[in-house]
Amino acid sequence: MILGHNMANLKTITASQHRHLETICSHANRAVVFIDTISAELLHWQGGLLKLINAGATDVKEFSSFESGSEDQKKGVFIVSSLLEGVTRQILQDIIQESNFQYVVVITSESAAVHIFSRSGVVEEDSHFFDQVEERLLEWMGNMNFTAEVFHIPFCSVSLGNSVFLTPGYTKLFPLVGSDLHQIELQYNSKHGKSEMKDFGSLKDVDFASLPKDLQMFYKCFVSSVDSLLTDLGVKEDIYSVGYTSAILATELEAYPPAKTRRKALTDRASVVFIDRTLDLGSVTSHNTECLLDRIQQVLPRLPGHMIDVKVNMSPLCKVHRESGGDTISPGCLATQSGSQSHLQTLITGKNKEALMEVNRQLIEAASACGLPISLTGKPTRISAEQLNSTLTLFRGRYKEISKHLDWLQVSMATYQTLSNPTMHHCDDMISVEKGLLQSLADPDGPGALSQALQMLQRKTEDKWTYSVDDMLCILVYVYSLGGTSLLSQIDEETALQEMLLDRIFEEKSELPPLIRSIVGEVITDRSIVSDILEDLWEKLSAIAVSREHLSQFKSVIDPGSAVSPASQNSLLKQLVAAILDPDKQELVDIEFKSSGLRDKLKSGFGLFRGVSKPRPSDHPLMILFVIGGVNCTEVKQIKDLVNQYKPGTQVVVGSTRLLTPHETVKSLLCQNNINPLEVT
Repeated sequence: MILGHNMANLKTITASQHRHLETICSHANRAVVFIDTISAELLHWQGGLLKLINAGATDVKEFSSFESGSEDQKKGVFIVSSLLEGVTRQILQDIIQESNFQYVVVITSESAAVHIFSRSGVVEEDSHFFDQVEERLLEWMGNMNFTAEVFHIPFCSVSLGNSVFLTPGYTKLFPLVGSDLHQIELQYNSKHGKSEMKDFGSLKDVDFASLPKDLQMFYKCFVSSVDSLLTDLGVKEDIYSVGYTSAILATELEAYPPAKTRRKALTDRASVVFIDRTLDLGSVTSHNTECLLDRIQQVLPRLPGHMIDVKVNMSPLCKVHRESGGDTISPGCLATQSGSQSHLQTLITGKNKEALMEVNRQLIEAASACGLPISLTGKPTRISAEQLNSTLTLFRGRYKEISKHLDWLQVSMATYQTLSNPTMHHCDDMISVEKGLLQSLADPDGPGALSQALQMLQRKTEDKWTYSVDDMLCILVYVYSLGGTSLLSQIDEETALQEMLLDRIFEEKSELPPLIRSIVGEVITDRSIVSDILEDLWEKLSAIAVSREHLSQFKSVIDPGSAVSPASQNSLLKQLVAAILDPDKQELVDIEFKSSGLRDKLKSGFGLFRGVSKPRPSDHPLMILFVIGGVNCTEVKQIKDLVNQYKPGTQVVVGSTRLLTPHETVKSLLCQNNINPLEVT
């Protein structure tokens, strides 16, 4: 998570995560535990179900109205990641009233201050707020002499190795784009009277108060979680932002009362930089990866109910009869049994070749330690799927050995299944296409990228479409994000693309791939309705094309190349970190600083005080880069490489709401309602 030489802060964050989990587990003794999906995913990365069982839990169940405690279970513990109201409150009531609990413990990752804001619209620190909730729990238990306790424990992040930390509870937090303005304006003006009606001309006009109440709550919960992280680190922060949504979140963090209290009590300094994902979607819709974990994430399906881990089929190592159409045994995953994810480090920040060699080395060492007959074939520096499978097969049916080396066996199996997956060839084909489109975008006199995209949409191989409609959505987001406003004048090409997409949708309407189906719906009958949906889709693409127009320093994410080198992507995150760490300290005109206090206002003045430089994110020993909307491992690797190159005195921590694949990026932009992100779709 920390990309630098001093690992003290990494240990602090990891220790705080484990400390929060230990506090939760301390309440589990002789209790039936009910846990929601997000909390379960957080638990999954820190030791899993066994943590609760070893702590004395008698049973662990899903947090659902369809569950309850048995007649002899007198203690219930609830672990939830949400506010204790609305649906969560109703589920709590349903479970408690259907059970015979005499002792109830409710643990929420949301603070009392956020709960109070939800009710009153004002953030206040009230240590007695949860007392009221405890009284309500006793009423549901049917006896005011029973025991009810409510605790706030900020259990909200997971670390993958020492590379990146993620916040699964905010997977649906995605930056606003220009096409969202109409909905924001409509909801705001329908709520306020004519005298308070607003016309939102651009995202710059949107502030926190303009947002719908549910989105305000989501943002406030996120700010509270960031404040908890900074509390665990023991630092007071300078806050920076790049992008309009990040600016709103930065303003809220700066003004958050508990954060103000924390800053007054601490002296160690840090910088927090929020960055909008939407400023550069090309880097996360490209299939071209620099690290193995990105490729694994692209190819393997998600572990059911999870947003970070993948599903690994471990049945080839077991002597079981595999039924067709389903899993015979529970799937494997990448998370470890111990909760330490250091084994993923090379997969995240190493080159593909280095990561494959490390996976093979660990697998060979495991087989050797078990006395298995290893056959070393092929070149040691060229690892193939066949080599991995040959060694993996040696473990088949040896359950004692599998259990002992399970962590690396799961990673090895995930790597083998990725390399041997037929979609790998398709990924390579998509990379070739993306490179061609990139050269077109960099050459104003060459063939247009949209014309090339249209040809792709029409291409067939043996009477089958070469590229699915979902592939084309990835390509369109990639092209519009990289190409920017230059594409908006290509009206004829856009019209032709829309017509061809429309034809493809109706031709394949009975078997549409998942992304486009979630956009147009399950039942497709009216061509004009689908045409209107595609018009809305193009509004979002156009909004992405203009997303960097307000920037000066980071307006382009394409390196045009030269006479001897082709054009290449130059990710915004890479540019941003290079500019921040630049020893020449170039002016950071696109990074907005949220001043707090007289000293910072003086520093950010317009040269009135000679010798006082404007503040920079690299001013302090720790800098946290947090990408709103997701990040991929290739970007994390690029940041690590820059840190190693510049060797600054500042430690760099990378955080984000999730890990992204190309399809998940498109889903967040085109399929998700980012004005009402928690809305059930």
